[in-house]
Amino acid sequence: MARQMKTSAKVAFCGVISSLALVIMLAAYFPYATFALPALAGLLLALIVLEVNFRWALVSYVVVALLCCFMCEPNAVVLFVGFFGYYPVLKSKLERLKNRVLEWVVKLLILNAAMVICYFAATLLLGVSASDLGDFGKYSLPVLGVLLNAVFVVYDIALTGVITAYMHKLHPKLARFK
Repeated sequence: MARQMKTSAKVAFCGVISSLALVIMLAAYFPYATFALPALAGLLLALIVLEVNFRWALVSYVVVALLCCFMCEPNAVVLFVGFFGYYPVLKSKLERLKNRVLEWVVKLLILNAAMVICYFAATLLLGVSASDLGDFGKYSLPVLGVLLNAVFVVYDIALTGVITAYMHKLHPKLARFK
């Protein structure tokens, strides 16, 4: 029987991982890091799901998201809060679906809903609009939507690979501390 992690260990682990996620988000002020670092910060929150549980990971996401709103680069915050922060946490629940086709349909629906919400958030909060892109503007949303869906499939598969590698390499070492 696997031993349960004590509450103090859960708080410490979640605090360390959340702090690392926030530090990564703070680095998003560097050029081009705005897009990659929210995904990396969200990956760290998946570790909380694996080592503690879903609820603690969700609370950690909310805490990091709130702190990011006050401290981090706005575009990165929209990406983290809008998708990359909660998706690695939610992924564990989605992959419990028995039907793989349904699993991917739900994942893509969540992505596309997040994409629409992030677009409107960027439009309202940051003043970005498709018309700012010139002639490409009227085609930008459908083209970016298709590209984003393709990149998401690659991201999801890579995320699964990273989580699997973590479970095989690092999880056994952390299990000694439970």
